[in-house]
Amino acid sequence: MIYVASLVVKQLPKKDVEQAHGLSKKEWLAVNNSRGISWKVNEKEFGAYIDGKIVGVVRMEIIGGAAYLEDFIVAKAARKHGAGMLLFRKFEEYAKRKGCHVACIETSANLPYAIRFYEKKSYRTEARLKNSRFHTTVLFMTKALR
Repeated sequence: MIYVASLVVKQLPKKDVEQAHGLSKKEWLAVNNSRGISWKVNEKEFGAYIDGKIVGVVRMEIIGGAAYLEDFIVAKAARKHGAGMLLFRKFEEYAKRKGCHVACIETSANLPYAIRFYEKKSYRTEARLKNSRFHTTVLFMTKALR
């Protein structure tokens, strides 16, 4: 073990965040490469438009063989017109096209309409986390993609 007298741990100042992210990416890449693990993050966003105006968005990340739904929202005035259904279909189709075997969703237990929407699409609740980062119970839902 190396003893370094000047070693300190502190919150990253904004000026160091980019450098820290670069270090993290570089080191994790080395760890994964040493174990024969090869994957990259693929981020994608899709929008729903009515008369040229954006009324909904789905944002996703693909890591390895899993697609993570990061953001999914439709403007209240545009709901019940199929925008959410089309956006969600695009999320799953893109994930399948990229070879994902599973889709993952994190949603609030306080959004029963969202939970019903996901359940109708064959998503299952895998776990519940009480008092999460959003100060509510969060559900983690998944679906096998074929």
